[in-house]
Parts: sequence; C-alpha cells; structure tokens
Amino acid sequence: MTDRNVAARRRPRRWIQWLSLVPMAALALGTVLVSARLHEHAEHRRRIADLSAEIETLSTAQAGVVWRAFAKVQSDGRMGLARIRGEEQRRREEIYAKLDELAEMERARAEFDARLGFPPETRLEERLAYTAGQFLGGVQGSLGQMGLNPDMLRRRLDFWDQNYGAFEEALRSVRDRDDKIAASAASVAAEVGRAKAVVTLLMSCLFVLRIGAIRRRRERELEAERLAAVTRSEARFRRIVQNASDLILVTEEDGHVRYATPSAGVLAASIEHAAETGEIDRAEEALAAARALTRAIDAGALDAAEDAARDADRAVEALLGVDVAEIASSGDTAEFSVEEPDGARRVYDVRARDLTGDPDVAGFVVNARDVTEQRDLEDMLRHQAMHDPLTGLPNRRRFEERFEALDAEQRDRASVLFIDLDGFKLVNDTYGHGVGDELLVAVAHRIGTCLRFGDLLARQGGDEFLVLFSGDVTPLTESIQEVLRPPFTLDGEEIFVTASVGVVRGLEGLDAEEAARRADIAMYAAKRDGKDRAEVFTDAMATAAPERLALERDFRRALEREEFTVVYQPKVGLESGRTESLEALVRWVSPERGFVGPDLFIPFAEETGLVHELGRQVLERACRDAVRWQDDDVVVAVNVSPVQFRNPDLVDEVRAALAQSGLRPANLELEITESAVLGDIANTIRVLERLKALGVRLAIDDFGTGYSNLAHLKHFQVDVLKIDQAFVRGGQDGPEDRLSDEAIVEAVVGMAKAFEMKVVAEGVETTAHAKDLRALGVDLGQGYFFSRPVAPEEIDARVAAEREARTAV
Repeated sequence: MTDRNVAARRRPRRWIQWLSLVPMAALALGTVLVSARLHEHAEHRRRIADLSAEIETLSTAQAGVVWRAFAKVQSDGRMGLARIRGEEQRRREEIYAKLDELAEMERARAEFDARLGFPPETRLEERLAYTAGQFLGGVQGSLGQMGLNPDMLRRRLDFWDQNYGAFEEALRSVRDRDDKIAASAASVAAEVGRAKAVVTLLMSCLFVLRIGAIRRRRERELEAERLAAVTRSEARFRRIVQNASDLILVTEEDGHVRYATPSAGVLAASIEHAAETGEIDRAEEALAAARALTRAIDAGALDAAEDAARDADRAVEALLGVDVAEIASSGDTAEFSVEEPDGARRVYDVRARDLTGDPDVAGFVVNARDVTEQRDLEDMLRHQAMHDPLTGLPNRRRFEERFEALDAEQRDRASVLFIDLDGFKLVNDTYGHGVGDELLVAVAHRIGTCLRFGDLLARQGGDEFLVLFSGDVTPLTESIQEVLRPPFTLDGEEIFVTASVGVVRGLEGLDAEEAARRADIAMYAAKRDGKDRAEVFTDAMATAAPERLALERDFRRALEREEFTVVYQPKVGLESGRTESLEALVRWVSPERGFVGPDLFIPFAEETGLVHELGRQVLERACRDAVRWQDDDVVVAVNVSPVQFRNPDLVDEVRAALAQSGLRPANLELEITESAVLGDIANTIRVLERLKALGVRLAIDDFGTGYSNLAHLKHFQVDVLKIDQAFVRGGQDGPEDRLSDEAIVEAVVGMAKAFEMKVVAEGVETTAHAKDLRALGVDLGQGYFFSRPVAPEEIDARVAAEREARTAV
C-alpha cells in the first residue's frame, strides 16, 4: 500500500477525529460564552454597588439638611431656610432618580440572578422604596415644621433619625445582596473557566498550549478585576471619609496621630493660631504636632500618614485635651473646643473605639463631630427657659433656682421683694398693650439701677417683679419708689406709675414659693393701705390672705345672687330747688358679712375685672328704676369706672339696658371719671360719639383732680361737669361753711359755660355752700345738705312731693 493511499485512508479518519472535536469545541465555546456572560454580570453588579454607594453618600448629605435648617431657624429666623429647602429638593430628586436607575438595573438582570440562585426579592425592593420615601418625606416634612416649639421639633427630629436609619439599613441590605450576587457570579465564572480548561485539554494537542495561554490570561484578568474591585471599594470609602465633616483620626496607643481626614485641618490651624498668639504653653511642641497633623492629612492614606506623624513627639491628648483610651474603654463621649483663626470657637463631641487589635487599623479610631450649632441652640433655649422674653430679666424659674442655691447663712441675710405696679391695667386699657409693654421694660430698667451686683431682679409675670436682695432692704424700697416717681414718656404721652412693694425679711426655713407668697401678701397689704408704699410681711398678714380669697368668693356669689342694691342721691337745682337728677350708687349687704363698704369692694372689683359684671347689673337696675321718674323729667346718672369705659362692649350694654327697661335715652346720664378719658384721645372720642348717638347724657366726674387737657373738652361732647367735693367743702384753710377753693370753682364754671355745659358741685353740706355756689353760676348741687343716698321708694316720695308742690303753685 502506497503512502498516498495511506494518506488518503487517514484523511477521513482525521476528518472524523476533527468532527468528533466539534461537540467538544462547541462545549468549549459555550463555556467561553457563559464565562463572559458571568463576568459581564459581575461587572453589572459592581456598577449597581457603585450606584448604591452614591445613593448612600447623597442620603448622608441629605440627613444633615434638617439639623442645618433647625440651627438656621433658631439663630437667624427663617431668612436662610429657602436656600436650604432648594438644596434639599434638588438632592431629593437626584436620590429618587438614582433609586429608579438602581431598580431598572436590578430588573434588567433579574433573570440571570435567578439562574445563579438569587430569585427576585420583591420585599427587599419594596422595603427600599418605602424607607426611601419615609426618609426623604421626613426630611421634607421636618423642613415644613420648623415653626414648631423647639422641644416638640427636637422630638420630631429624633423620630425622623429613625427613618434615616431604616433607609440606610434597607440600602445596605440591597448592597449586601448585590455583593453576594457579584461574588456568586465570579465564583461560577471561575468554575466555568476550570471546566472550560478540562474540556479544552480533551481536545486535540493542537489546542493545548493555546488553551493554557487563554486560561492564564483569563486568570490574570480575574485577578486584575478583583484588585480593581478592591481598589474601587477603597477609593469609594476614601471619598466618603475624606469628605466627611467629622474629624476622624487614627492614633497609636501612645497617642501619636497616624491618620487624619482633611476636616481635621481646623484642629491644626487652631493649634498654630494659639501657639503663634502665645495662648498655650509649650508652643514649639504644639506647632510640631500641628505640622505633623497637617502632613498626616496631606498623606491621605493610613500607611503614608503613619510615616508622616513619626517625628511628632506630641500625644493626641495634648491636641484634643481628652484621654482617648479612657473614652474608648468607657464608651462615654467627651467635648473639646478650638478657636479658629477668625476668632470663632467651635465645639466638638468626641467618641473613640479601640481597634488596636485589628491588624488593618492597629490603633484608636477617634471621631469628633462639630456640635457648635447644637450647643449654641441649647444655650439659647436654656436662656429662653430662664428669662422673660419682653424685659430680658430672669423669670420666676430662674428666681427659684437662685433662691434654692442660697445656703442657710445667706438666706438669713436675704430678703425678697414683690413689686406690683399701681394702675398698670388702666395704662394697658388706655394706651394699648404696646405702650404697656414699653412701660414694663422702662420700669424694669429703672428698678435695676437701684440694685447691686449679685442682687437678682426677676419678672414674675404681668406687671409683677421679684427681687432677691441681701442687706438692709429699707433704703432699697425707698430708692425703687423714688426712681418710679418721674413720669415715663412713651408714645408722646407722659405716664405716671407707682409701685406697691411687699417685703419678706429673713428667708431661713422658707423655700422660694413660700417666700414669694409671703411677699405677695405683704404687697396686697401695701395696696390696701393706699398703694405707692412698702409693707413688711407679718404673721398677721397671713390671716388676711385667706380673707381676700373669701372676699372674692363671696363677691362672685353676690353677683350670681344679685345681692347688690342701688340707692340714689339727689342733685338739686340751685335756682329751682327741684330734684333734677339722681346719682345711682351701689351698695352691698351680704348675708354673711353684713354691710360691705364701696371703698372696699369697688377697688377689689376693678383689680379682679369683676367690675364689668357689677357695672352691667347696676346699669340695668338704675334704668329700670329711672322709668318711674322719667315723666317728671328726672335724669338718673350711673357711674362708669375707667375699667368699664375701656370695655369694648360698653355701648352695646347701654343700648341693651335702655331697650330692656324702656327708659328714654335723654333720662340716662353716664358719669365718667376724668382719668378714664385720658390717654388714647382718638379712641375716647369714638366711644363718646357712639354713646351720644344713643341719645344719653355724658358727664365728667371728679373734674379738677386729674391731669386734664382742657383743650380736649370741646371734642368730647360732654353735657355736664361735676366739680370734685375737695373744692367745695371747707375746713382745711378756712371756715367749714365756706368754699375751700372758690377761685377754682369760678374758673371751672366759666369754662363749662363757654362749652355750654351744666355744672354740678359735690360735697354741698351747708346753706352757705349752696348760696356761694349759686352765686358762682353752678347749676346743680349734691351733698348731705340736700339728702343722703336713699332707697328708690324714698325718691318716689320726694319726686311726688315736689310734683304736688308745683301743681299747687
């Protein structure tokens, strides 16, 4: 057989052999394709992991927006909040976009993941979407609730931090699953590669060397990819840490700094500034430590920074002023502060972990977080909790705190003063609360000038002040009353104010509440004795305090039971001798107390605000009684106190009383004290015009005793001027049957006539008084000379007798 034939016979066999390699080649090709797909899938999973890291970085920045906004609102108000909201909205949209991209990438490879044994985890994806919505919605909602009370807002933010933690945990779960899938894909790819090598070895020897080269190349690629993945992971961690606002340091057991983030540069700068200005000792060592810290920051990596810090013989305790090892072992936190070159002082909260046993770290990891804004906010809130927002004075809580800090010896020498302004409610009603607030600030300033360093002036509330004083208290009370006597010029008006002061001496055995209570009791005793005075607490006063509470209880009960009665004192025409008018006067005969004088319950009613209800009852009763005398053209005058005059419902109450009683408006006269029409002249004119529109008569009572601006009278549309009895009764500088100040009476009469007003003189007690007043042109006289206040039935008889006398003539 020739070689040609042999070759011809072998060619089919080689073809068959080559053909037999086709399945193996196809299998090898298949393994190559599967391996490529696995590597591609692993790369896709690494991109998902990178995207998760980007979302985590953005969410970390988003988490800081709320606290920045919280601090901005507390320090600057709402001026900077719009910019922060815009920043939050942009970052929120970016996070949502990346979450959508992440979900899309997950869906794109869901089928391949299932083949690797990782079926889709819908619950995990739903949890990520839910927690993201909770976290980002919480951030947005928290920015919308910046106007809440600081304590409520802080609790809201603490709850919001839980949303952030839940979102981080969900994101971490997604990232962990992606890492597992990537690792599984790489592992399966390696197994397929080994199978590919085995299959390839079974192929013809022609492919052995080539397959080996391919295999080695693929192994190198896998290793390169693994190293690249590690490098990317380290770079990602470094970007996060290097851009963190916290100061992160790694120190050795002896305290030397081995690594520091760029944010720690503020520490180095502050040390250099302090050393250069001579504010710290051992400046050379401090500067060396600062320079070493800067080199550690510049090195940027743990190993490189270790070499940079070797030549600095300075421990971290000297840099931060804290014992890192002690913090790490105890689990507690510490604080230190640094002064920046621009003079700003920053406060840091320090935490530490002992990782000296970890070969990758081999040191303590120190984390210092900037809490300056939080501490400033806490200080501001603490100050607000202890001080009055209007006057800036300490409040009652701060007073109690200072009081409780006194020892027994200090309390024995100390005194408590309770200061209450006399007539402050009238100032508020007359000039408005704005002027009242200005007056309180001015009063606080004047009182403060009387105190020494170490004494405490606190605002109790309203127009009440407390003083904690050590030493002789008498000169102090005199000084306080003296500095308050000059008028206060507010809103173009001169306002006079006095103070009633209650004093408690010797505070041993008392707590702050009891001392203030006793001083309050003494202050009310000063008010009862005429105001503008100081009274020292005595045990006898303690029994009077329950009496005041009982009086208020009985007064309220009397209003409910309508125990108050009305009597009437005639005003007689000095020319006609006829009863032309009556003054309605309230009387209280209590079933328990008997007769209670008006000088006691009227001031009490004005202080407590009960005068509104009392005045309404008196007005209604007087209108019902006046109907009995209106056919005789008798006018009934009802007193309106300054507190009542400022009542916005006064006009409606007068209208209702007239309608219910059927009294003609012309037969009702409202007597308003001179002090009531002072102050807000424009408002006084408006009220008087509304009353005149009802058809009632208006009278100014006690004229001449206040601070009237006579020019205002022509604008008030007043019908009657009542001359105070102090200008009528004699007995001071002359005989009792003569006028005490004839010149003033004559001047008032002349002015009243010029304004076409009638004049009534009070305090007429003798024939001479009546004669002199008639000669001066006074129209009506009122006093015991004509009649005492009497019951309505006696007025019936008087009016009837006068009617019969006129008829007989």
